[in-house]
Amino acid sequence: MNSSGGYADNPFLAEFYDSVVPYRERQDVSFFVEMAQRSEGPVLELGCGTGRVLIPIASQESKSSDSMLHRRCSQCVERNS
Repeated sequence: MNSSGGYADNPFLAEFYDSVVPYRERQDVSFFVEMAQRSEGPVLELGCGTGRVLIPIASQESKSSDSMLHRRCSQCVERNS
């Protein structure tokens, strides 16, 4: 067992994480997107997990191009393969 437990020991949990009722029914994403837009600067989303909040923020970021977002996603996939 990995000392971190949880997701490291049970990677299948990530697949269902966003479907769990407390997360699926939360209405906070639009709040965080709005706050990121109001900041008018770089935004760091700590503990981004499955990207439930991160992806909507990044997709609204006018300073990020599609190619930059694609590159970041590709890097994540490469690191986890």
